[in-house]
Amino acid sequence: MEARFEADREQIKECIATWQSSVQAHFLDQLEVRQGLNIQVEPLQTTNIITTDGDPFVDLSDELKLLLRADSLFYYKDSESSPTGHTQPETYRSILVTQGLIELSNLQTFSHDVLRTPELDQFLPYPEAQEIARMLLVLHYVRHRRLYLKVQEESQQLTDDGVIYNDIHSPEIQPSRPMTKFCLVPPINYGRALLEVCRLCRKIEVIRGTVTTSRPEMVQHLLDVHGIRKPKVKEHYTTHILPGRVSRCDEYGFPLYDGLKR
Repeated sequence: MEARFEADREQIKECIATWQSSVQAHFLDQLEVRQGLNIQVEPLQTTNIITTDGDPFVDLSDELKLLLRADSLFYYKDSESSPTGHTQPETYRSILVTQGLIELSNLQTFSHDVLRTPELDQFLPYPEAQEIARMLLVLHYVRHRRLYLKVQEESQQLTDDGVIYNDIHSPEIQPSRPMTKFCLVPPINYGRALLEVCRLCRKIEVIRGTVTTSRPEMVQHLLDVHGIRKPKVKEHYTTHILPGRVSRCDEYGFPLYDGLKR
């Protein structure tokens, strides 16, 4: 069996590549409906926010970059008649998972019928969700701009506590950075997880909730927002064990917990 597999390896790889291209082409054709909505579509652009990570797009085609946009959303046709009346937006990645085309090794409870034919034709573009996704992105910047202005009203408190709070959403502060960037979706965690809590943000009364994120993101947060180049545990951040229901992430990589995250 192994010898036969090795003999057919190149043909198998070619078939897989053809399959991948056909799936991508199917959903790209679906997105062409945007042309009638006069929505400008551009592929993701590279960013060097953390240069040690290299270029996250180097092996991605422009077509795949388009499918990975946060506003490239679809819905399952049968959900139109759902008893709840709710239509769940689906990303390209979530469709591949639910249709059994890719499997997440970290999901122990995940299973599917390998013989089931994928129902790709049942997924349609979701222009309403696409528009809302763009509105939410704008809302994110508006919220944090207002938060920054609110924090500045307590500038004396910041001075007394020795806390710097930069407006990282201002293009004037970081002109070389794009307003949107690549976001690698972390694995979903159904157990307990170690997350870092920013102790400096806790000192700012107008910030309701807890700024909590992973270790690499916390290091970047402390550098960008608070100007801390060499963060120290217990002084700048603390490690907390949080239940998986708090630390799970959605399809965009945003943690599902109460609080603010920048």
